[in-house]
Amino acid sequence: FALAVGNDRLFERLCRVLERDDLAADARFATNTARVEHAAELRLVLEGEFARRTAEEWVEALREASVPVGPINTVSEAFALAESLGLEPVDPATGVPAVPLRIGGERPPVRLAPPGLDEHGEEIREWLRRPASS
Repeated sequence: FALAVGNDRLFERLCRVLERDDLAADARFATNTARVEHAAELRLVLEGEFARRTAEEWVEALREASVPVGPINTVSEAFALAESLGLEPVDPATGVPAVPLRIGGERPPVRLAPPGLDEHGEEIREWLRRPASS
């Protein structure tokens, strides 16, 4: 899962969920600056804590505590999630995968279908062989 704990308040919430309030009081981790300086140490501590439960359990517990967290999805899981949220990850007009977002209520147009495997490979390789121009 991906975790975004970019300030002291969020770190304190994380520590409460971990049942490790001692981490928030530890001088090495008490401030964001200190956590950055001691990132390697903190990572080891957190990895040990996170090993106690499944990713799904942590995501649920952290969300309940309003800590920004989300699962890391495979491409198919990401498409399924986007579909479940009504985001239409595939352009209905073309059947081409599309960025599931809207700008001003409108989906950006799909200009081209994704290329086939190695469709432009020879052109790219030729371009890479050319000497750099000054």
